[in-house]
Amino acid sequence: MRNLEFRMRKQQNKAEVNKDRPNLDKRLYNFALRIISIVRRLPKEVAGYEIGKQLVRAGTSILANYEEARETTVWLKLLKDSGIIKGIEIDDQFRN
Repeated sequence: MRNLEFRMRKQQNKAEVNKDRPNLDKRLYNFALRIISIVRRLPKEVAGYEIGKQLVRAGTSILANYEEARETTVWLKLLKDSGIIKGIEIDDQFRN
């Protein structure tokens, strides 16, 4: 009984995460666009340039990192389907 409840909760959590995934893509992209917009309005002086460069790096890297993490699932699937890793089941959380 307890195991069944655990599996049901796990499936429910996975469904909630997957439901928000497209929204997260869009939110991260829009966040990066807002950061760029803010940096373009900074004063044209040394502090504005230096802080602006850091803001762009920090504010856009999260989108790139998220996309890179999603790409990892493709490589895991390729390893499994090609037979390079045999007898290893890819955890559900790595599946699309």
